[in-house]
Amino acid sequence: MKKTLLATAISSVLSINSAAAMSVEERLAAMEQRISQLENKVETQQQVIDEKEREIDELKTAQSESGNQDGAGGWFQSVSMGGVIEVEANRSKTDGAGTSSDLYVATAELGISAQVNDWTSADMVLLYEDGEDFVVDTAIITIADPNSFWAVTAGKTVVPFGTYESYLLSDPLTLELGETGEDTVIAGFDYQGFNGGAYLYKGDIDSNDNDEIGSYGGWLGYARESDNLNYAATVGYTNNLGDSDTLGELTAATGMNNHVAAWHASLGMNFNNLSLIGEYVGASDSFAANEIAPGSVKAKPSAYHLEGAYHFKLSDMDSTFAIGYGETDESADIGLAEKRIMTALSIGIMENTSVSFEYASEEDYAGVDTDTVTGQLAVEF
Repeated sequence: MKKTLLATAISSVLSINSAAAMSVEERLAAMEQRISQLENKVETQQQVIDEKEREIDELKTAQSESGNQDGAGGWFQSVSMGGVIEVEANRSKTDGAGTSSDLYVATAELGISAQVNDWTSADMVLLYEDGEDFVVDTAIITIADPNSFWAVTAGKTVVPFGTYESYLLSDPLTLELGETGEDTVIAGFDYQGFNGGAYLYKGDIDSNDNDEIGSYGGWLGYARESDNLNYAATVGYTNNLGDSDTLGELTAATGMNNHVAAWHASLGMNFNNLSLIGEYVGASDSFAANEIAPGSVKAKPSAYHLEGAYHFKLSDMDSTFAIGYGETDESADIGLAEKRIMTALSIGIMENTSVSFEYASEEDYAGVDTDTVTGQLAVEF
């Protein structure tokens, strides 16, 4: 009986071990089958990835070829445009001459800028001002090393004689005397706050009747910026003040053939919400009688401009209140005011949209006063 029971027990154990062994083999086979399926799936996915990468490469090649052919994806993507339109209305009262008023487009300006490559940029500004034709005001090419501090500009622009900054609607008297727009070549630098350079242009006044490029000038400045205080100081020189935009219109009628040099100095500061501006432009030599205009007297014209501006919020709108004062000397034959005081309020009523109001009172060399109130609506885009 015991022997039979022992034999039965041994037989049962062998049966269990055999079943267990068969179960392990089956599981190994299933695992191998699953691994094979996963390998096939990965291979299929890799084929899809390779195909997509090939399609992307083809698209990049096609885009590059298209860019070389018609400009798509090339320098044209670096072109930007902007402009400003200013509409003004004013009312003036002159001693002994009654009052006058007007409504007009004061300025319409469109600027186009293109970064052609890392070194070269091009800029063009089309400008209309009340009473004048629509003109190309600026057309320049600039070449500058992106990893250095120098630049060379060639074309039509305002030469860097004077800064003429202002928060007022009326132009500073310094601008009216000295601003000079010419076809010019300008070489300049800007390094660790210092800036300067020189420029050359032909001009309309030929010294000693020589039809040559003989007008030139230069400038030197320093600027610094910090959290609460920014300032910039500049001094400049030109050998030909008679070719400024204002004087040039007058000297063209006199046949002037003599260069009259001039100096410029300016200082601008921003301290928290306060801005201060001071500028001087003056001839270092005298214009001879009849050189400025037929019948004009010998003169050494000059002008200065002082201005202060306060920037604040008016019902959450960016606003600026400014007051300025300027004088000229020996500029009667040029037609400039002898004294001018101005005050203005500008309010940014919406993004890139502002309204401004200015009161200006000026006195000419004969002692005649003119008071003008101006309102302006301006949009920048």
